[in-house]
Amino acid sequence: MPWLRKRANCTIIIGGVYSVVRKGNFGVIKILAFEADKIIVYARIYKVRFHSDKEAAELIQENHTAEEMLPQFGMDIGVLPVTQRVFNYWKPKLLFQQAITDEEQSTLGFCFGKAKPWDKLLYP
Repeated sequence: MPWLRKRANCTIIIGGVYSVVRKGNFGVIKILAFEADKIIVYARIYKVRFHSDKEAAELIQENHTAEEMLPQFGMDIGVLPVTQRVFNYWKPKLLFQQAITDEEQSTLGFCFGKAKPWDKLLYP
């Protein structure tokens, strides 16, 4: 089964776009912020699902700016704060890094440092 990739702690990169295991498929997230002292990762969750992480990587590479990704892949959750344990459980695989946009920064402002992080080992 292709989604059974090894769980390993992944380096958290601000602006990193990752493929993640999502209920037997693969999803895409972007890291908008990381509070290392609280071990909280702030992730933008996209709606799109892929059958393989290779398919995710190929499609995302072709449409790799934040402005292209949002309309094409849809936003599932604007910003979801999760514990680093949850982030690692999703088996993230870095695809590439991009800058944080003004819109993402604004969305992040609604929950950064305020919201309790998600700590359930499942993908919302």
